[in-house]
Amino acid sequence: MTQFKAKLIYCDQKNIDLQKDFLNELLPTMNELRVSFKEFDFGDICLNDLCDPLNLDAIALLKSKATSELKGAQIKGLKLNPEKVFDLIDIDHSNFVSKVNEFKDIANSIHQADSSRRRPTFYDTRFFEQEPEGTFKINEEYLLKWSEKHCKIYTANEEENLLLEKVTRLADVLNELRPNLKHPQILAESDDIYRLLFYDRQYGQLGTFKANRNLFRK
Repeated sequence: MTQFKAKLIYCDQKNIDLQKDFLNELLPTMNELRVSFKEFDFGDICLNDLCDPLNLDAIALLKSKATSELKGAQIKGLKLNPEKVFDLIDIDHSNFVSKVNEFKDIANSIHQADSSRRRPTFYDTRFFEQEPEGTFKINEEYLLKWSEKHCKIYTANEEENLLLEKVTRLADVLNELRPNLKHPQILAESDDIYRLLFYDRQYGQLGTFKANRNLFRK
């Protein structure tokens, strides 16, 4: 008996590309933020510190990291209060605050994207990983898993494989005839064609007939 092998019905490549662009825009700022923080010699920034950009407070983060490093500090055997010691330290944190705000602006831009009904991108620290020396980089494995789950649709059984094969043949014929079609969009919107195919314009103005993913999800 032949083992069932799922076939790709649909891939939202535009959404994948948008997510990649978002991550590539964010990544340099994350590393610049970390480099700026390292100048204080209060340890390092980790992904967990950046998990909630909406509520991230640069000074609160700096104080939390500093007091953690200052725990156990003593002068002539007297234990010092880490928070009071931090308040007494004269440091210029303007560059760090600026980098944190830049990071927040990019990371939180997803909320504006949602409200304006553009395709949303997603901020999640799982899209990133940290090198042994601390540098942030994109977690390609998680990005691939996310793409498979949220941007791709596969057949679920052999019946759907056969249906996809037939519908794809029809799409191929229409794509071959497309240069001779005066209004391919109008054809795509006719009831019978619309139920079987959709006219994908995400790769250009001409568009391409493809299997309608809704046909496989009843």
